[in-house]
Amino acid sequence: MWLSKVVARTWPLRRWLALRFVLVAALPLIAVAGLVWLVLAPQLRTDIEHRHQVLARAVAGQVETYLTGAQRQLGAVADLVRGLGYRPTPYWFGLLDAHVSTGASFEAIYLVDAADSVHSVGLPESQRGRREDLIGLDLSQRDFLRQARAHHTAIWSETFLSAVTGRLAVALAVPVMEQVIIGEIAIEPLSAFIDRLPGESGRLTLLDHHGQIVADSRQALSGQQLNLSYLPIVSDALRGHFAIHNFEFGNEAVIGTTVEVPQTGWIVLVTQPRRQALQQIVITLWVMAVGAGIALLLAIAAGWTLARDFSRRFDRYTDLAHAVAHGDYDRSCPPSHIAEFTDLANDLQRMSLAIREREQALVTSETRFRDLSTMASDWFWEQDEQFRFTSFSSGLAQAHLIFAEMLGKTRWELSTSLRSEQWAVHRAVLEAHQPFRDFEYCYTDPSGEHWINVNGQPLFNETGHFVGYRGTGRDITERKRMEEELASRIIALTRPLDEGDGIEFAELFNLEDIQTLQDLFAQATGVASIITHTDGVPITRPSNFRRLCDSLIRCTAKGLKNCYQSDAIIGRNNPAGPTVQPCLSGGLWDAGASITVGGRHIANWLIGQVRDQTQDDKKMLEYAREIGIDEKDFLAAFNEVPTMPREQFERVAQALFALAKQLSTLAYQNVQQARFITERQRTEQRIEHLAYYDALTNLPNRMLLAQRAELALAMAARQRTGLAVLFLDLDRFKDVNDSLGHAEGDALLIQVAARLQEQTRETDTVCRLGGDEFVLLLPDTNQEGALQVADKVLMAFRQPFPLAGHHLRVTVSVGIALYPHDGQNVNDLLKNADAALYQAKQDGRNTRSFYASEMNVATFERLVLESELRKAIAAGQLRAYYQLKIRLSDSQVVGAEALVRWLHPDHGLIPPGRFIPLAEASDLIVELGDWMLEEVCRQLAAWRSVRLLPLTIAVNLAARHFRDAGLVVRIQGLLTAHNLPPQTLELELTESSLLEAGPQTVETLLALERLGVGLAIDDFGTGYSSLSYLKRLPLTALKIDQSFVRDLVTDSDDRILAATIVALGHSLGLKVVAEGVETDEQRRILLDQGCDLAQGYFFGRPVPAEEFSAGLRREGTFGTD
Repeated sequence: MWLSKVVARTWPLRRWLALRFVLVAALPLIAVAGLVWLVLAPQLRTDIEHRHQVLARAVAGQVETYLTGAQRQLGAVADLVRGLGYRPTPYWFGLLDAHVSTGASFEAIYLVDAADSVHSVGLPESQRGRREDLIGLDLSQRDFLRQARAHHTAIWSETFLSAVTGRLAVALAVPVMEQVIIGEIAIEPLSAFIDRLPGESGRLTLLDHHGQIVADSRQALSGQQLNLSYLPIVSDALRGHFAIHNFEFGNEAVIGTTVEVPQTGWIVLVTQPRRQALQQIVITLWVMAVGAGIALLLAIAAGWTLARDFSRRFDRYTDLAHAVAHGDYDRSCPPSHIAEFTDLANDLQRMSLAIREREQALVTSETRFRDLSTMASDWFWEQDEQFRFTSFSSGLAQAHLIFAEMLGKTRWELSTSLRSEQWAVHRAVLEAHQPFRDFEYCYTDPSGEHWINVNGQPLFNETGHFVGYRGTGRDITERKRMEEELASRIIALTRPLDEGDGIEFAELFNLEDIQTLQDLFAQATGVASIITHTDGVPITRPSNFRRLCDSLIRCTAKGLKNCYQSDAIIGRNNPAGPTVQPCLSGGLWDAGASITVGGRHIANWLIGQVRDQTQDDKKMLEYAREIGIDEKDFLAAFNEVPTMPREQFERVAQALFALAKQLSTLAYQNVQQARFITERQRTEQRIEHLAYYDALTNLPNRMLLAQRAELALAMAARQRTGLAVLFLDLDRFKDVNDSLGHAEGDALLIQVAARLQEQTRETDTVCRLGGDEFVLLLPDTNQEGALQVADKVLMAFRQPFPLAGHHLRVTVSVGIALYPHDGQNVNDLLKNADAALYQAKQDGRNTRSFYASEMNVATFERLVLESELRKAIAAGQLRAYYQLKIRLSDSQVVGAEALVRWLHPDHGLIPPGRFIPLAEASDLIVELGDWMLEEVCRQLAAWRSVRLLPLTIAVNLAARHFRDAGLVVRIQGLLTAHNLPPQTLELELTESSLLEAGPQTVETLLALERLGVGLAIDDFGTGYSSLSYLKRLPLTALKIDQSFVRDLVTDSDDRILAATIVALGHSLGLKVVAEGVETDEQRRILLDQGCDLAQGYFFGRPVPAEEFSAGLRREGTFGTD
């Protein structure tokens, strides 16, 4: 911690280099010292323990010698008593007194009769006056006496108070026929003897078999009858465990050792103060510390000198860099004889030139950008990570926006017309750090309302952290005004069509539209003006003329319906009928073309009709009533018409019909364009739908899921709520496709999609990623809610799916990831939910699993390992190891099993349990098996060339190999290429392979049998294969799985199963091989059961080919072809 703080500070280069030089010198020195200490300290401690043990054994030996002498002396007395037989009491006084006086061990010798009473006693001269008190003394309560009689052997007593001296003593009882000889030894002489023994400044304590102190070298404890069984070292020794202990003894930390004294069962305790015992270690440590300190001081001095010299040289280049940083690009650096410094100087010169050029280019670019931004109608803006405006371009003023009022504010803090919920959607996009396009809002200032269109792009720094937004803005107020005006005109044009039962073009005309009508007339007739004379004097009043136009247009477009039905006015031969009738019944859509074609004839016919009607005022009034015009107004307007020249009136009439024709043509074109736009909109909508929805199930696809998830995550972050992602995958969907076909598989996916939607809320999203993978996005959901939904889905899948006339049961596995605990963005949540789904698959399918952080680690390691395994095959990192196969009847080597190992260049030897499952889950298992076959055949050929025979090598192949029709051809090619007989190769297949044995597998196995290659079932008894395959398939051996062999000695069930497999194999004419034999007991049991071959650590571990060959040569396994 302190080192990281030191390094994090800003230091002068000289001090920085000195520190690192010191560290470079000191760290190896410290490491070496530590390593020496780690090696030396245990050795010193071991030496101390060894000395203690040697001393304890020596003391125990001398104590045993001392006690053996006493026991030998007492044995001589016993022999004498046995030889003399029974004698009166006084007879023994002199004899026993003599033995006490001449011996240095005993203070009294008792002769005890059959009644456990003292018959006679020998005493030293000073104590013989008490003899009469001791004769007849009852000793029946002495345990050691009873034990001596019971076991007919010599027994040592515990410490007790002597009846002779009144001091602590111990006694030895030796049975003689019905009598017992007891010798009593005082504690003080024994302690004195202990004290004379060499103890190397240590302490020697003699304990009896109950932990009672018998003797102590310091004699202070000898007479206190203390029991030390409370000490761990003593309690362990009493139980027969003798070892070194560190403990407190006599208010002092000591190191102690215990040794048992033979014959007596007593214990010698040797203790020494720990400080004294470890003195040598302390001295050694001080010597190492002083040496390391001196070396460190020398390293500091050398490091400081080197750092000072280097920093002086480097200061020159630092000055050059400072000059460049302050704009002095012409500064040069003095030359140096060090090549690296010369290169550095040249690089600094080039850097200054490059900086000068880039600055000039930057100034030019900035000037160009400023000029363009000034001329552009758009402006540029920037926001910080809190979405506050930080800068604008000069175009902001064009939109009547004030820089000072917007700086430092967010967009929603301005005076706008958008509702809060509209801002909430936009803010959710911003908080999700997503780009946005064409966001429009209305900004209000004193000059009025201004519509703004903005685009934005999120900004991230080099570490991926969000730092704000950058974008453009545009004033679209004028465009909005034009759109509103256009919309108003469209509404005005379409309202008559929607509300009326025909086409009332006259509603389009008002006083302001007269000028437009004049232009249309001029275009149709070629007359510049139709309402003035050449002198400019009006011939009609605008109001009356408007009414006349209204009447005639209504007559043309709608009123002719009544005229057409009136024979009195129109007549039966009306040429306008075929044209007007479709317009009245079918609308503009059907009538546009006919009006276009027949308009000319209608105009001519109408002119004639009007001329005829003007000759009869009565008919004129009827005509006015028919077309719905007030009679007074009609006459007032119509009486002005004759004042026009006839030719001009006809042109007016023709212009009116031309107007009707153009309006109807325009309407027809609008309808056609509307139909085209409608079709294009439908196509665009279909394309957009396909972009966001799955074509098969009509569920949202990955793109729409990402958008909805981003919004849901932004809302969850803002409202501090949870969110769940459920990753679903159908179990064994491939089997459905393979058996029923892809059409039925698609039908199943459609039903699955519908069933998933039934289990979710309207606010949830059910998405199909592709294939049989689905995702449920559950906003505002915690762990409990996600669990409920997952269980509902699993429950729903318990109901069968009707498919192809069957009721198909399909299960699903679910992986669950929760926001924010399992991920902060969509990609992390999907990745982690996928990892949880994988775990659910591993747990047996048809279940759900929550994500745990360890899953990603495991998934990452699995992916990395799989990727490296692909490279390992080509890079030659695989190795073939060989394990012996032994014939149990004569213990002869008959072959081996080849096992693959991966020697990784960085991780060393990787066990097969880590990479074989990965290979089996991918196509690598085939490449792995092919490599093993080729390597084994190559090695077999090499062994044959040195006459290392006979051997049969077994290779374990996956089930996928036997479904390959080309396996037999490849094996035959390998055998031929290496000149090998087929009998030298044996292939092992797992029991699960039999379960998947289809026609191709059976055909492959039969072809291998014809080729002469042996076939064995590996791990027999652990699978679910049918026993009928043992009869049908051309097998040569069964291998008992090591799970049955492991507990063969202790488990009777395993012995029965192993015997059953042996009997089954022999009854079918197959050899039986036992795997995992590790003990001789297992070997003997298998031999007794009749097992043929065995392999396991008891015979040899798997080893490389070179070591395997060397072992065979030592065993003399050679032969001839």
